[in-house]
Amino acid sequence: MKHYWLSLFSVVLMATSTIAQRYEKLSPFDMVRWQGETPQVKISDTWYESIKINGIAVAEILFHAKKEHGRKWDKRFCEDIVQLLTEMGHKPSRLVDLSLKDLRTGKTVEKHAVPMTEEKRRIVLLARPRATAPAQEKSSLAVKRIKRKHTASEPAKYADLILTYKNSIKTRRLTSSMIAEDLDQLEYLIENEFSYARLRGIDYKKMLDAIRFAGRNGASLADFHIQLRKLIGKFGDGHARARGVFALLPRRCTPFGFVDVGKNVVALDSNNRLIDSDFPYVAAIAGRPISDWLEKAAANTAQGSRQFNRLNALRTLSFIDYVAQGMGLECAKSITFVFRNKKGEESKKEITLVSRPTFPRLVLSKQTQKLKGNLGYIRLANMRSKKSFLDALDLAMQSFKETRGLIIDVRNNGGGSRMALRTLLPYFLDPKASPKVCNVARYRLPQGILAGRPEGYLANRFLYPLLSTRWNKNEREAIIRFAKSFRPAWQVNPQEFSTWHYMLIDAKSNPRAFHYKSPVVVLINEGCFSATDIFVAAFKGQKGVTIMGTATGGGSGRSLETQLAWSKIRVRLSSMASFQPLGQLYDGQGIQPDVRAAPHLDDWLGRSDSVLEKALR
Repeated sequence: MKHYWLSLFSVVLMATSTIAQRYEKLSPFDMVRWQGETPQVKISDTWYESIKINGIAVAEILFHAKKEHGRKWDKRFCEDIVQLLTEMGHKPSRLVDLSLKDLRTGKTVEKHAVPMTEEKRRIVLLARPRATAPAQEKSSLAVKRIKRKHTASEPAKYADLILTYKNSIKTRRLTSSMIAEDLDQLEYLIENEFSYARLRGIDYKKMLDAIRFAGRNGASLADFHIQLRKLIGKFGDGHARARGVFALLPRRCTPFGFVDVGKNVVALDSNNRLIDSDFPYVAAIAGRPISDWLEKAAANTAQGSRQFNRLNALRTLSFIDYVAQGMGLECAKSITFVFRNKKGEESKKEITLVSRPTFPRLVLSKQTQKLKGNLGYIRLANMRSKKSFLDALDLAMQSFKETRGLIIDVRNNGGGSRMALRTLLPYFLDPKASPKVCNVARYRLPQGILAGRPEGYLANRFLYPLLSTRWNKNEREAIIRFAKSFRPAWQVNPQEFSTWHYMLIDAKSNPRAFHYKSPVVVLINEGCFSATDIFVAAFKGQKGVTIMGTATGGGSGRSLETQLAWSKIRVRLSSMASFQPLGQLYDGQGIQPDVRAAPHLDDWLGRSDSVLEKALR
């Protein structure tokens, strides 16, 4: 056992370390082009859709490229495939195996020992189209924008949206024409590419016009950025945001952060220590009850599920000057807090403000290990796709094969790859059972994209339409049975979206998996989001599995990023409407636990882990 944990530690260490190195500049392709986000490659004189490289799904490679290289993900695939595969733990030789789909016949073709050469890579490099970035001081005609007659603004109705803030970071000033053109670009994205544009019936056109009117004489980049953050947050999309806004907010912050403990709010410093152990609960700030402050903080942040809103409100409240100005108050260099104890006694303190916010995190000290009583414990702090990370999960499951029970702890896991789900879930599925549908989604079709692509649009989320060649007969029959009873809680406009896409997993999805039959508890909280929502929903309802904790945040939209031409603000908007197997959306809902268990104050202080203790019992 000692050798096992040493080897597991080594695997994890390898997964988290980065080593600066040079990568060979090679390519197996004679040319690369793109159909949406799907790479089509030329081998000799024939064009194919690229499916796998050395057995690694291209969808996984592209997911890794986006996660690690951001906006250069497509460039990395075209020019640096050796680097991507090496980063994923699959360093290739100069001969690779390719799985391809012939675009003329639709048949899958296997090509073995295809040479990778520098000359092929050079041709791919020269042939790749270059995107032209908009000029700094003149408009770019290539940027798509909405053109319409703008309505009269209603400044009183949208006063909170267009508020100008004092003490925010000083930034350059945008002219009224810059603001107008960026708003037209954003409106085009919302109208034509945003999957959740109509989810909550937001009258975004009037809101955009209100921001336009507020900027009729120009505005600072900081104010414009904050206005877009508020607007985008109202759609109910947990992933949607104007990125980088926190760096621009007024910089007078509390030297502590805020967390819920039961029905009370507690203030903790950066070391998770109480401000006053005799009076732990926050009762009021500047003469206003804490509930008023949190209500305003929630209104100024991204909207989603109740628990998602609450978590964001607690975090945003640390930017006390930002929230105060939204309430019509002004923060000096300090602010008065009233703290309360269980008896109702109060203590008043003058708190000096600082320039950086504090965000407390629940203390979760245990790592993957075997616990007393012959119980297994897997700590999943994130959802990675690297082979070494996934191998460590398989190693852990092998060591827990004879345990009396298993705890999978995904608390505070903000998401990432779906590969952890594809690795772990097969251990808990009956080998004789039909494949399990874990996620259902429809892709928001941008203008000019055809609706009937056979392999769909969501391969990097392992989602494919019914008619995809990926499915075998058994899988297709499972989808048909599922679809007969599936009732989505939100009806999308079929003219704007693709057909349904499905994610399936069965016991064979992971060849290493065995059937684990002992009881399983999955620990969750509101810090679980995105791919972790998908993970939890797939386990929920599974025989022998209990979901314990507090509801997850709720978010699954495959967000895509666009930079606005003049302000350079990077906007993220979701591109798919994503549903749980029972029909609810992830966004605005989250996953409810089977057994509710919220952390106690001692848990936040690092003295205990009552939720884990309850799971063990």
